[in-house]
Order: sequence, then structure tokens, then C-alpha cells
Amino acid sequence: MELDKGCVEAAGLWYEDLRKTIERDGSVENPYDVCIFNKICSDGIQTTIALQVNDSMVSNVHESNLDAFHTYLKEVYKETRVVKGRVLDYIGMLFDFTKRGEVKVTMGGCENFKEMSSPASPTLFDVQSTMKATVEESAWFHSMTAKVLGGPYSHRSHHINIRRFGLCEKVDDGEVIVEHLGTEQMFVNVLTKPVQGAQFIREHGQLTNWM
Repeated sequence: MELDKGCVEAAGLWYEDLRKTIERDGSVENPYDVCIFNKICSDGIQTTIALQVNDSMVSNVHESNLDAFHTYLKEVYKETRVVKGRVLDYIGMLFDFTKRGEVKVTMGGCENFKEMSSPASPTLFDVQSTMKATVEESAWFHSMTAKVLGGPYSHRSHHINIRRFGLCEKVDDGEVIVEHLGTEQMFVNVLTKPVQGAQFIREHGQLTNWM
């Protein structure tokens, strides 16, 4: 299925198409996670399918069941690429199935952070308190901050909106325009202040693009 790059609906459309394809093969959506599907094969063994955008991990005790699913999937999506093995690199994590009945999950690559430095000020821990971080603790914190914000795995920090830290660079590159607005033009006031009357009507209209 071809989708326009950058289309807001692309991920949802892709999921719906893939979900229908998987369900036609007999898999059922897991009631606890819409990205997990299960299928009981003809030999009574369960196949588990985990979806992550355009990546998926499929597991089954019998390799013949895996081959059958891969064959079916390739008939629908011709460019499907399959990687098989007991040790798999999946969405940045290493899944090790070599020990029967167990799976070991690790996340490598952190050694790449060794040469990174932090732009944080050395006085970051200078607070008006008798309790201060030691030199070692401060250095560790600066190092970890640099790893999170600038490392190759920073995309995993979903709880940190890293884009805000690069605003100045975006302005310099011309990707973002920052304009000065007077107090009466700050239409977001309606979201943060109890504005009333004409000001409320004006700012509400500006915010909703009615003015």
C-alpha cells in the first residue's frame, strides 16, 4: 500500500490495512493490546505477532508455522523482508531466545555515549542548601543529560520534547519564524487567564481561526 510521506493519517491507514491482512489469515487481535495478534495454528500451537509501525516480530515454537505466515505475508506485501533466528534486533532492542522457555531483552549501543559532553552549566547543582552534589555526581548528571538529549538513541525519550531544545537552531535555519506580539494580540490568553467580554470574544475567534 502506498502512502504519502508525512501524511497524518498514514500510520493509522497502514495499521488498518495490515490488521485486515493478518486477520484474514486467522489471527485475532489481542484484547489487551491492539498491536498484538494471536493465531492458533492447525497443530494447536499459537503464533504471536507484535506490530511496531512497519516492523513486526512473529514467534512460534515450530519454524514451519513461521514459514507459512511469512509466505502468506509476502504474497500480499511483495517487498517484505524476513530475518529469522534466535537472536533478533527489533526496534533497537536485542531479543535473545537461545535459552528455551526464556527471552532476554537488552538495549545496546550506550557505549557510543562515552565521548559526549554536556552543554549544561557547571553551576547547575549550585543551590542554596547545605546538601550539594559531589563533583562525581555532577559529572555523572551532565553526562547522562548529554546522552539523553544528543545521543543516537534520544528518539526513545518520548517523555521529553527534545524539539524545544533546538528552537534556536530552527530559527537560524529558517524553519521557524518567531514574531513579537503585543499583550492584546496574545490570543492564548484565553487558555491561561480568565479574560472576559470583548477580549474573550476576540481571542477566542483568533484561536479558532474565526477572525
